[in-house]
Amino acid sequence: MNKKELLSKISDLYYKKNINLLDYLKSISETGNDRSVEDILISYDFQAGSYVKEYESNPEWKDKFLKRLTATIDSFDCRKESILECGVGEATTLVPLLNQLNSSFEKKYGIDISWSRCKAGLNFSKLGGAEHFFGGCRYVQFAFSR
Repeated sequence: MNKKELLSKISDLYYKKNINLLDYLKSISETGNDRSVEDILISYDFQAGSYVKEYESNPEWKDKFLKRLTATIDSFDCRKESILECGVGEATTLVPLLNQLNSSFEKKYGIDISWSRCKAGLNFSKLGGAEHFFGGCRYVQFAFSR
């Protein structure tokens, strides 16, 4: 099956039959049990926006978890200059966290391998003022101060 046919099939499975895309891609993979980066990115592209929709429909479930995380971060006895969430996706953890923290971070970042998830989270992240970066963590460099 060529890539265009594959994407058409995946679209049908996701939108019409609600099939887990990673499981499907794994089942047709030539490597067997391994999930390739390409499989993950295809899945992310189709699901982009779903985390924001879920959060907006029921923010209370995540806010319970974030209360504990907020208390932990606020209790750290150090300067709180910057915060980075690796695997930020659509920023549905980072943005509510920033809004709940008593501490104010000057620099707020999120990074994710999925461009489509970052794009879906950009409008959502404006609520918390976080910057998104696209790419693997291995390739992004930050200068750290002491």
